[in-house]
Amino acid sequence: MSANGQLRDDELAYIDEHTRLAVAPARAWAAAKAAAARDEVELRATPSTICPGIAGYRDLDMQDWLIAHPTGPAPIASRGASTHGYGTVVDVDRGLTWMRKHPEYGFVFDTIRGEPWHVLIRPPAWASTGTTPITTPEEEEEMPFILMSTGRGKWLINATNAHHLTPEEDRQIIDLAASGIGPYPVKDCGTNDRAFDLIKTAHTQPS
Repeated sequence: MSANGQLRDDELAYIDEHTRLAVAPARAWAAAKAAAARDEVELRATPSTICPGIAGYRDLDMQDWLIAHPTGPAPIASRGASTHGYGTVVDVDRGLTWMRKHPEYGFVFDTIRGEPWHVLIRPPAWASTGTTPITTPEEEEEMPFILMSTGRGKWLINATNAHHLTPEEDRQIIDLAASGIGPYPVKDCGTNDRAFDLIKTAHTQPS
C-alpha cells in the first residue's frame, strides 16, 4: 500500500457520496452497513459540509486543510501522520452501538482516547480477497444466497458472506423458503463438498 495520505485511486473505494476508505475496509463497511440496515439501523460516516469526506481517508491536502482549520476538541495529527491517512479509519456518527455488537466486521474502538466515534477497521480475510463487491443495502438485498449441504453441516453463502447455519437457523430458512417470504432469495444447491470448499476458500483466504 502507498504511504500515509498518498493512496492511489485504485486503492480506495467510496462508502458514501464523499467518503472513501481503502478497498478492504470499504468492503467490510459495506457488508456491515447492509447487515445493520436489515436490523433497521443506519451506519453513517460523520458528514461534513466544510470538508466533505474527511471522516474517512484523508490525503495530504485534506490533512493540511484540517491543520489550518481545526474543528472540534480532538487534537490534529501532523501532515502524513494521521491514522486516517491509511484509509482504515472512519469517524462514525450513527450506528456505533450496533457496530460495537458486531466485531466480526473488524471494528476496533477506543484506539484514541476520548474519540469514541473514531473506528479502526481491520478487515476480515474475506474482505481482502477481492471477492466481496461493494454494494448498497438495496443491492445487497437482491443478492441471491446459496444453501449448500456439506459433511460439515449446512452453509448459507452469497458474495459477501459464508455462514454456518445452526439447527434453528436451518429450520428458519426452510420456513422462509416454503412461505416465499424473507429478505433473501435462496437457492438450494444440495450437497457438493468440492464446490463448497472452493466457495469457502474464496471467502476466507487472504489474497
